[in-house]
Amino acid sequence: MRRAFAVALAAVVAMLTTTPSAWADVELTASSPAAGAELAAAPEKIALTFSVPIDPDLAVIWVSCGSTTWRVGAITANGSTLNMPVTPTGPTGRCRVQFNVITDDEEALQGEVGFTLRGPVAGTRPAPQAAAPTPAPNSDPITGGDLPYWVKVLLGVLALGMLAAGTVVLRRGRRPPGGW
Repeated sequence: MRRAFAVALAAVVAMLTTTPSAWADVELTASSPAAGAELAAAPEKIALTFSVPIDPDLAVIWVSCGSTTWRVGAITANGSTLNMPVTPTGPTGRCRVQFNVITDDEEALQGEVGFTLRGPVAGTRPAPQAAAPTPAPNSDPITGGDLPYWVKVLLGVLALGMLAAGTVVLRRGRRPPGGW
């Protein structure tokens, strides 16, 4: 009985302290421009497709080439694809589309897609440097970024219940001489 309790307790502790990527339902499935693409002309819009629909109000997307951040428009959604018009500025070369999104289930995802711009950029005068949005941390302080808060609370209550039940079982197995 003690061994079963120890194994169950170890399983609960492992479940609460790990963050398996298999639990993450949201992922980037496609982008335009595609990752690693080499473009002869600057794109007029950026499109990011995710595995689940994303509310555009819960998304931040920005594009930079070199040290210049492009001007961006409002993000709109079409199913699970986020679209954003862009006004390219600055130099050609290696560009990055960076994003932070949150799903309706409070799952957060951040990442980037890189592409290379070979052709000229209209209005190559660099735009004034605006501070790029700060990416959200990998994990939300409330949910941990991996499980909803209520699931963690439920697992914690379950672990405490198992600990209490195990303590009762162990005490009953070691009765002092003369009984209680």
